[in-house]
Parts: sequence; structure tokens; C-alpha cells
Amino acid sequence: MTIEEIIDKLKQPIPPELIKTRNQGGTEIRYLGVTDAKDLLDERVGAGNWEAAISTVTVSPKALIVVVRATIYYGTGTRSQDGVGEETLDTNSYGS
Repeated sequence: MTIEEIIDKLKQPIPPELIKTRNQGGTEIRYLGVTDAKDLLDERVGAGNWEAAISTVTVSPKALIVVVRATIYYGTGTRSQDGVGEETLDTNSYGS
């Protein structure tokens, strides 16, 4: 599969039945569970053709910042992209 074909598959909408909701602080939050996300990546990219790993963790006086790098392996190379999650240290709920 070419990287263009993989990107086209990744751009497809997430099946609505995989989107979960929860109430947090009076706000309804929609999210994709980590197991469903992994299964979706296996389906669209191929099991063993991707990985995700924490690349940096930074703690400031008020926040924890985590950078995760996702990498896709395809026929002739790799493609990586970073994502950032941030959470204030004085919270009693889940992060961004």
C-alpha cells in the first residue's frame, strides 16, 4: 500500500458507533477509546505497520505536557507526526 492510499484511509470518518461520551464537570465529552483507536489503525494501516511512542514529557510549574509521535511504516519508507497533550497539575479530571 502506498502512503497516499494509507492517508486516504486515515481520512475516512470514524465510525459513529466507536465514539463514546461521558459527562465531566457538567459537560458532555465525546472521545475515541484507546483500544478502539488501536483497532482502527490496525484496520486502516495494517497491524504491525504503525507505532506510537511518547517522545517527550515536560513538567512546568503548572502543567504536564506530553508529546506522542505516531509513525506509519509503508513499502518504501516511514511517515511520522507528533501530537501534544497538556494537563494542568491542579486538576482532578482527565486531560486534553
